[in-house]
Amino acid sequence: MNIETVRELAKILKENQLSELTYQSGNDRLKLKRALTQPAAPSSPAAPEPAVSDEQNTINATTIGTFYSSKSPDDPPFVSIGDHIEIGDTIGIIEAMKVMNEIKADKAGTVTQILATDGQGVEFDEPLIQLA
Repeated sequence: MNIETVRELAKILKENQLSELTYQSGNDRLKLKRALTQPAAPSSPAAPEPAVSDEQNTINATTIGTFYSSKSPDDPPFVSIGDHIEIGDTIGIIEAMKVMNEIKADKAGTVTQILATDGQGVEFDEPLIQLA
């Protein structure tokens, strides 16, 4: 692990308002923590947190980073409420360390809620999509 990797991880930690980040590559393992001094200002009016009733019916983040609902701001989102998705369908992208990671559905179903907003920092295993 080199200093540039550590700097990039620290940048991700700060930019995504994360309090903790764990990174492992081969035999190297690094855990970064920071105290959040003040709550992040909402980018839009606060909306109530959607209730996730059944975690078995969610598609979760496979990595930490910034969630995007489409390939580019001009493209339509990968999924919308009411869409039926199959295993392997792309439901979003998570950018981590300047790498775009497509998030694939690990289960089939109908999208009932989109829990992550475009540009939101997400943690590993955080629910992104609720299915029926």
